[in-house]
Amino acid sequence: MNRRLLIILVLALPAVCGLAGYFAGPLLAGANDTVRLAERIFTEDSTGLTERTLESEAFRATGQPAEELYAESRLVVRRFAVGGMLRGLWGGAVVSVRLLWAARIPPQEIYDVDTGACVACGRCFMSCPRERLRLEGLGKP
Repeated sequence: MNRRLLIILVLALPAVCGLAGYFAGPLLAGANDTVRLAERIFTEDSTGLTERTLESEAFRATGQPAEELYAESRLVVRRFAVGGMLRGLWGGAVVSVRLLWAARIPPQEIYDVDTGACVACGRCFMSCPRERLRLEGLGKP
């Protein structure tokens, strides 16, 4: 993978995921009871719906103004947007780190003999990194 493209991707991915999380906030907030109640009350008031749900009847029985419910709902939506943004930033950062980890060049573990230059004298045997590790495991220098 092209290094420049990887760097751009690593820097842009958290920002894009954070932005997506921010814009997903209102959608995610739709699962909140306060937001759903505010939407229901707004629908009932704006369209003149006479059919009430148990939740809307209970809210109306409290005598609380609908504006307070709407303000509370906006606060919940804002919190979901900020939380979605933070979650998106975190997820994008994790994926970026994983991409960097996958793009790293692993250390060379297999050593090839240049058969064209090798005369099979055996002098390189002690300088082989694998042979050194094996000998150290046996307690020999």
